[in-house]
Amino acid sequence: MLEPSKYKSLNISFQDPMINDSPYLVGASIFYSYRGSSTNYYFPLDFTVAGAAASFGRRLEWPDDFFRVMWSARIMQKEYEGSEADINAYIGGLEKTRGISLTQMFSRDSRNRAEFPTAGSTFQLETTYSGGIFGGNENFQKHVLGLDWFTPAFSKTVLYSSVRLGLIKTLKVDSNTTSFVPFDERFIMGGNGIPYGNALRGYPDNSIGPQTNSGQAVGGNSMARLITELRFPLSENPVIYTMLFAEMGNVWNQSTLSEPFFMERSGPLSFKKSAGVGVRFFMPGIGKLGFDMGYGFDDIDGDGNPQGWEYTITFGQTY
Repeated sequence: MLEPSKYKSLNISFQDPMINDSPYLVGASIFYSYRGSSTNYYFPLDFTVAGAAASFGRRLEWPDDFFRVMWSARIMQKEYEGSEADINAYIGGLEKTRGISLTQMFSRDSRNRAEFPTAGSTFQLETTYSGGIFGGNENFQKHVLGLDWFTPAFSKTVLYSSVRLGLIKTLKVDSNTTSFVPFDERFIMGGNGIPYGNALRGYPDNSIGPQTNSGQAVGGNSMARLITELRFPLSENPVIYTMLFAEMGNVWNQSTLSEPFFMERSGPLSFKKSAGVGVRFFMPGIGKLGFDMGYGFDDIDGDGNPQGWEYTITFGQTY
C-alpha cells in the first residue's frame, strides 16, 4: 500500500492589474495545501490549510507614479496533526485554528529594469491585522518593512543595499479567547529563506531565531536583516552576474525592535554575520537561479566555533 503524498497543493487565482486600462487592480483566489512534517523545515507537525482571498489596489499619482497601494482580505482554516507535546509547543495545544485578516501593502518601485537593476530603489510596507473584530482565533498584528537601493559603483558594477525589519504583536481580545500567532506567520531566518522568506547566507536553512530544547526553530516576534552586495555583470542576454556580499541579521522573541537593538545581550553584537560570493542566472521559463558560498562568522550551535562555510541554492526573487 502506497503512503500518501507528503505535499499537496491547489491554488486557483485571477488578477486584473489594470481594469479597463485604469490604474485599479482586482484579484481573487482560493487555495488548499497539505504539508507533511518532513517538508516544513523543522516544523514537526502535518499542516493543512484551506481558504480564500480577495484583493483590490491601485497605482497612485502622488507623490509620484511609482507608488502603489493594495488591500487584501483573507480567510483560512488550519489543521495540525502530530504528537501532543509538539502541538502544545508550537500551536499552544490547538489542533485547529481560523484566521480572518486584512492586509494593506504600500509600495514604491523605481528600478530601471527588473532582472539587473543599475539604479533606483524599492520600498514596501506591509501591515496585517488578523482576528480581533474580524473573529477567528489567530489574533495578531504584523508589520514588515523592506527597503532596497541600487547604486552605480564603477564600470558596470552595481552596489545593492537592503534593509528588512519585521514585528509581530498578539492582540488581546478577552479572557475567554486563546490568542496566538501561527507558526507560519512568525519570523524564521537562515539559508535561502524558503519557505519563510527571511534568508541569511552563511548559515543553515531556517536556523536563526528562537528554538526548542531539541534545536528546532519555533519562530520569533521581531526580525532585522541588512545586506550589502557588489554585483558584477557577466552577460546581458541571458542575464548572468556574480557578487561579493556581506550581511547580518537575527530574530528575537521580543515584540518590539527597541529591546533587541539596544539590550546588551541581544543588541547589534547579537546579529549573525556572514560574507561570501555568489552567482545569479536568469533562465527563460524558469526565472532566477543562484548559488552562494557564504562564511558564517558566529556560533549558532553552542560549540564555541564560527559556523564556517555554507552553500546555498536560491530560486526566484530572494535577492
